[in-house]
Amino acid sequence: MSEPTALAYADLSEVNDMVPRDLVSWGALWLGASIAFGIGVSAPIEPSLNSYHPAVLRTVVLCATGLIVAWPLLRLSEAPCPTPVRSSLLDLLTVACLLQLVLWPLRLISSWTVAEVASLDAMLLAHAACICGLLAWARGSRLGWERALAMFLCLLSGAAHAAAAAPGTAETWALAAVLLVAGVAASTLRNLAPVPSEG
Repeated sequence: MSEPTALAYADLSEVNDMVPRDLVSWGALWLGASIAFGIGVSAPIEPSLNSYHPAVLRTVVLCATGLIVAWPLLRLSEAPCPTPVRSSLLDLLTVACLLQLVLWPLRLISSWTVAEVASLDAMLLAHAACICGLLAWARGSRLGWERALAMFLCLLSGAAHAAAAAPGTAETWALAAVLLVAGVAASTLRNLAPVPSEG
């Protein structure tokens, strides 16, 4: 094997190691199950945009549940990550791509406009960014209380949005920016802190 070919294979292997394949697999399964349970496999007796509206809402709620509960629960139950910031940002990119595969095709069976779907998309992405900031902080920690607190805050963000009268996309994005900066800063400070010597 020539040297350029070996370098190309090495670069491809490094890219493959960066892709969160477990999240892609579990995320695809969750979204598929959300569509199956939300919309079902049989059409309504009188198919129309209005008859599909409850099914579309159920699908969105199930997808949001996976975003707010299943994703952080998966990551926070794993061993401490040596690169929490990079891994969490890659997770965010993966989750964002998976969401697009579900949200926008729902327009075909709903009466939602492009602006309404875009607003819902922005809200879910803002929540994903909030969770990304919390994961960037907690995934590198070995302390159980930090991971439990991060999971509690993920659930609290979802409950706060569900109880809010208005979507508040701008406010959620502002919170996401704060949590991302705080998560990256906390993770960086943890890595810079000196390791206590034994004995």
